[in-house]
Amino acid sequence: MASTIYLLEHNQRITQEIVNTSIKNGFEIFIFKKFADILIDLKRHRPNSILINAKLLPESYDEFLSINNFNIVVYGENIPLDRKLNLYEMGVSRVLELPYFQPGKLIQNLANQEMRTRMELEERVINLSDLNAVSQQKIKQLEGELSQEKADYQRTYQGFNQQITELKQQLETVTKLKERLEQDLGEALISQSK
Repeated sequence: MASTIYLLEHNQRITQEIVNTSIKNGFEIFIFKKFADILIDLKRHRPNSILINAKLLPESYDEFLSINNFNIVVYGENIPLDRKLNLYEMGVSRVLELPYFQPGKLIQNLANQEMRTRMELEERVINLSDLNAVSQQKIKQLEGELSQEKADYQRTYQGFNQQITELKQQLETVTKLKERLEQDLGEALISQSK
């Protein structure tokens, strides 16, 4: 699935340059003329980046906050420094001046960033797979140890039960001996007293 760029632009030349460069770099691009249209579309789709002409930015801070968790690039002519700072504070990733704004380089940077992100995600997946394999091995080892401990416990339990049975038998024997001794002692005392 191609990465998606939303473009909010009214200038046909800039739009065409960004569209051509985006398609060439494997991006799917959607063009919007109004900020409100982007907000509507965001309810159904999630772009990787949003490019916005500074002249088309919403006046409402709240409207802008609804998109601040995206990679946002704002570009335009003569953007005052305090406005740039304000945009950065609101979550914009980059603010570019039009004389220096080169759509080809920007899209290539986005493509490189996307590739880095994908590579990082692939590396995480590989690491998680390795971790999963190690975890599975550890689980099998622990299951083996648990099984061994359970068998040892069963043997110990059986040994204790056997010892208890033997001790009960010995106690019965000692009790019978005691009763006989008491009986013999009683008889002996009776016969001595006669």
